[in-house]
Amino acid sequence: MIHGALLVAYDTTLNAKNSKKILGIQKWKNHSGNADKGEYITGHHLGVLGIIGSFLSQKFLCFPLLFRLISGKSNPCQFVSDTDGKTRPMSFWDNAHATLFQFAKWASKHTVRVVVDAYFSNKSFIQPLLDRKNPIHMITKLKCNTIGYLDPETPKIKKQGRPRKRGKKGKNI
Repeated sequence: MIHGALLVAYDTTLNAKNSKKILGIQKWKNHSGNADKGEYITGHHLGVLGIIGSFLSQKFLCFPLLFRLISGKSNPCQFVSDTDGKTRPMSFWDNAHATLFQFAKWASKHTVRVVVDAYFSNKSFIQPLLDRKNPIHMITKLKCNTIGYLDPETPKIKKQGRPRKRGKKGKNI
């Protein structure tokens, strides 16, 4: 427990494989920035969730707890169904949410906070975490192109046209 909540970290990793006959193998874009590995990697893409704890005075350690295969579009092996019963292949975000929701279910009595990198600072990742009955709070670095808006002010006199969706731009530091 750190500041009254369980703190977890979530990130993804690419594991290169030589065989193309293994389940879940496909071509993934390499975002590592290492030119020696090439532009693409053939292998598994895994989502990893670890719990962060404070040990030995001020040292923090992350212990991996959950690994989930991200199957991708060309070789789907995981599916999700909506309330109408229609199934579709699990997306990257569905995999991330499934891992976090599974951990939150295990830690049902405690508040959960997740630490992620700037790649995860978008609405498709954040909104389902906040829409839950017991929301999962996120700690992240915002992308450099992020724009924040305040809530729109309701006009005293109703004007013609559609009401504003956004308020004034907020300044991101």
